[in-house]
This record gives sequence, C-alpha cells and structure tokens, in this order.
Amino acid sequence: MSEIYFENSVGRTVRLDRGAIRIKDALSLREFEWSYTASEYPMQFGAKISKFTRGAAAKPISVVVRGKTRQECLSALNELLSVCETDISANKPGKLWLDGQYLKCYLGTSSEIEEWAGGFHFMEKKLKVLSPFPFWITEKVQRFRAGTRAVSSYGKKYAGRYPYQYGTGYANEILFNDHFADTPAIVTIYGPCTEPKIYIGGNVYGVEANAEDGERIVLDQIERKIYRVDATGATTNLFDYRIKTSDPFKKISPGDVTVQFSGEFGFDIELLQQRSEPKWI
Repeated sequence: MSEIYFENSVGRTVRLDRGAIRIKDALSLREFEWSYTASEYPMQFGAKISKFTRGAAAKPISVVVRGKTRQECLSALNELLSVCETDISANKPGKLWLDGQYLKCYLGTSSEIEEWAGGFHFMEKKLKVLSPFPFWITEKVQRFRAGTRAVSSYGKKYAGRYPYQYGTGYANEILFNDHFADTPAIVTIYGPCTEPKIYIGGNVYGVEANAEDGERIVLDQIERKIYRVDATGATTNLFDYRIKTSDPFKKISPGDVTVQFSGEFGFDIELLQQRSEPKWI
C-alpha cells in the first residue's frame, strides 16, 4: 500500500493511509493534463504545436473518517479541518506526500459530505486538492565540502579530494542528475564565504555578497529568490546582488554535470525533480 500523508505549511501532519482518516482512492492524484498553443496548418488539416503549459490544478479525492466512538470520529474531522485551513488562512501551501514524493498544494479548498453514519461513527468526505504548481517533486541532495568527499543523499559517493583544474584554482566534481528533464535546484552556500561562485555545467551561480560563519546563502530556482539567512533565521534579500552575467535560474541538465568551485566553502545542491504524475513505486 502507498504511504500518503499531508504536511501543512507549519509542519503539522495528517496521515491518510492509517488511523482514523484514510483515502479511498489515490488514482485521481495521478491525473494530469497539459494545455497547449497551436496554429492550424493550411487547408484545416493538422496543427503546429508552439508550446505546452500547465496552470494550477484542482483534483478531487475522497477520504473515509472512522472512530471507535462518535467523539473519536468528530475529533479526527476537526483535526483534519484545522490542519488544512491553517494553510488557506496563511495563503501558504502544504505538501501532500505520496511514496516519498510531494505535491505542493492546499488540501480541502472544498468539502462535500458523501455519506454520514453517525451511529456507526463513520463519514465519507470528498475534498478538493488545489495545487498552484502541479508537479510531483522528488528531492535529491548532493553535498560538497572543501577537502572532504562529495556525498549524495541517494546513495552515490564520489571520489575523495577534489581534483583541481590546472591554472584555474577551481575544484572539479560531478553532480549526478538521474532525471529525464532539466531540473530546478536549490543551491545553499554555507559561510564564511566572500562573493561565492559555483560553476555548474559551465553556468555560474553565485552572488556579489558575503556570508559570515553560521550564515547561509540560498538560491531557490522554483521560488526565483536569492537571500541570506543569518544565525537567528532572519533573511536578507540578495536578488540584486546576483551575478548578472549569467542566469542564476538556469536548470540543471540530466546526466553527469561538471561542478567547479574554489573549495573555500561548502554548499549543497538540492535537485527538485518534477513529474506530472508521481513515480510508480
């Protein structure tokens, strides 16, 4: 059976695969549709597709809520609403997790009672899942530490000391992207560092700004944000300090990608592999 649960924007979770609340059928979560722009060929036969797009998507799911007692059933219903509407009130999506992949979404933007048997402590509800970014994401992190091994979060280890390219002063390593398409990433650079630069596949990612010990610089390609986080968690917008001679939001190509850096600071590259439907596991 698939593992499925909802995690809201403040970290509260509701299991949908065990306990009092269970999803009836998760297959609707795998449904998707691309929109497209087309221009007809002459004589009205066929068309040329110029682009594909995806907007926000809404999908229905049904859940069954049971309890050993009436109060247990009602408590589960109240908890479900509380977790879901926290996101709606804050206008911040949570994550619907399915087998280690997640969909950023709002759960329960509408609700219909399909069946209610109060005497048997049972309710079936139809909920709407609204996803502003309708792709299932798998996170894969590779960490780079000066003078140590590069380690992947998905089991692949890389050679010991970084080999330096003659005449550049930059270390060479390999980032492995096992996805089938260009992939957005979150690059996190750890201080202390001064105007850090990382070359990934020949494209430079970095800022003309500094970070102290205990601080980090984050380049988020999905949110299109660049900022510094200090030791207290406070953030400073560094978007205007990005290196403007390159595209800091250029996605990472599939396969083995060369990574070059000075070796003076550590950083993580978190690949956010996107699929229209979750991977079948």
